[in-house]
Amino acid sequence: MQSREILLKYIEANWDIHAPVIVSSFQTFPTREVLAISSGDNKFAVKIDSNPPTEIATKSVIDYLRQRSFTHCPQMIARRNGEFSLQINGTNIAIFEFIPVELCTPESWRKLGVVAAKLNQNFDYPRAYQVPPLGVIKELKSWCQGKAFQKSFLDILEKVEPCIGLTTLSGLVHGEVNFANARARENGEVVLLDWDNTGMGPIEIELGYPLLSVFLNPTTLVFDYKSATNYYSGYFSITSRSTVKTKTLWGFALLYALRSMTYFDSEHRWSRVQNALNRADDIIKVIG
Repeated sequence: MQSREILLKYIEANWDIHAPVIVSSFQTFPTREVLAISSGDNKFAVKIDSNPPTEIATKSVIDYLRQRSFTHCPQMIARRNGEFSLQINGTNIAIFEFIPVELCTPESWRKLGVVAAKLNQNFDYPRAYQVPPLGVIKELKSWCQGKAFQKSFLDILEKVEPCIGLTTLSGLVHGEVNFANARARENGEVVLLDWDNTGMGPIEIELGYPLLSVFLNPTTLVFDYKSATNYYSGYFSITSRSTVKTKTLWGFALLYALRSMTYFDSEHRWSRVQNALNRADDIIKVIG
């Protein structure tokens, strides 16, 4: 990662952004950081990523969506030379429209459900979703080796794996619809962020991921019924409920809840999976 002072010099030298000042950092990961910067009365979001650059793919999907009047994605800010990112010493820098309003209420989830459904109704994007379910299964089978819960973990995966073959509809998938990856413009329009992995895949990913990985708290094991109900009612106000099998959606929910264990706090997240299995009938009711 570049030092803050050097970063600002690169930005001023390559973009039409004068005397930028860092306002805050609102996403920080080992290989990536997203900063808010200001320049006079204007604000921007700066993404600094030390992984192989993904902004070409991000620009591609944003262009594709905007050509189809889907505006729930941030605009990328071009450099003076017309390119949309800058690579310096293994670090990729890209600048986006700043989306100012945080989402924090259960009611916001209905808007996110509508946006997710509209996104999934795009069927001809030329790139596959970059976290394919079969690849996740393979990754998890390897990851759990030697863990205290290995046998139970593999038993769940064995039941989940057939669900992957039961999907009926593929669409353009974001893959991680949550409040960390969504904000709103001043006019209230919801915008999804972080389009790195977006591509064509089963729409059950969009439906299954948040059911347990977002709405079931891994520490308290409290399920957020109101937010979940809002998300699925919003989604199915755009897409017919009959397009998705409950068993398949539940399998995807378990798959991504298991995958979340590989990031951190695997003990609590394993408890979440077990809790979800014990109350599956109750949780599934929110899908409608």
